[in-house]
Amino acid sequence: AERIAALIEQSALMVGIDSGPLHVAAATTTPTIGVWRDLHPIRFIDPAPNVLHLVRRGHPSRTQGLPATQYFLESYLHREYDDLRRELLDVVQVVLDGARLENLDQRPRAGYGNKAAYDRRYYREQKEKGCDYAAYGDWQRRYGRWLVDCLEWRGKRVLDVGCACGMIARGLAEAGAEVTGVDCSEELIRIGRERTPSLAHALFIADAANLHYWDDDSFDCIHLHHVAQCWNPSLVPLILQELRRVTVSGGLLFCVIDAESVRDGQDDPKASRGGVRCVRPRSWWTEQLAAAGWKLCSDRYEHSLRNHELSFLGEYEWFWLVATADS
Repeated sequence: AERIAALIEQSALMVGIDSGPLHVAAATTTPTIGVWRDLHPIRFIDPAPNVLHLVRRGHPSRTQGLPATQYFLESYLHREYDDLRRELLDVVQVVLDGARLENLDQRPRAGYGNKAAYDRRYYREQKEKGCDYAAYGDWQRRYGRWLVDCLEWRGKRVLDVGCACGMIARGLAEAGAEVTGVDCSEELIRIGRERTPSLAHALFIADAANLHYWDDDSFDCIHLHHVAQCWNPSLVPLILQELRRVTVSGGLLFCVIDAESVRDGQDDPKASRGGVRCVRPRSWWTEQLAAAGWKLCSDRYEHSLRNHELSFLGEYEWFWLVATADS
């Protein structure tokens, strides 16, 4: 037992089934993954801060009643799985990449089951779908030049909110804007700083509802690309007010929203899906902007945005808008 404990203590990660080594690992400080199929950890092992248990979906049927289930949910680090092989390989990679076990559990207070957990797993899933947030090329260069030309952002201080790895921010910067990027995901910002060292000093981690790094009137422009539909609807008034706070009077806000999340009909909160939480009609967005001190001015820029040689509006069915910070 002493030798097993010593070996585990010197390891980067321990993976085990219900066995002696798994129980020994619970007495060490090494990150440990316990794999469970037909049995349930509540009946065989005490909770430990260094052990994450993988349990089958529907696992409460294997506990000894509601009190045991409730204690497990509140006290054990755990994740549910349907496909054990996929889940295990995914969790192992995430932990070896440096994620903390307590950030991976599915207890109600952790909220990891929400698609808005923008961690390394989220990054890899999006990359597998063909959307690599760390990729930079002609698309980002063209997008940056398009907006900087049409909105006259050359030399202007632009805050890219929800910047992910900062690749659009890089495109805006190369086109002549003075760009700062901010995202709530520590992982995406970390990747962005590594991929683009020249922009590392300008990428920040913060929530859009509390841009605590910046004083009032710190920016001339706000950029939002496919991020607003991911906001919690109840926080939208606070976010738009915070964006107005850090923007000078007369400054511009350019926003692109996933067209599928903008409905022409009635407000339908139940229509939210996956990471898209804010499914609302156009009129709702207009009202929210006005209430937060923004005045729509899309008509003033539509001709330029549509007719620029690099325009994106003919290729994508985006809901977009431009607003100015009201004085």
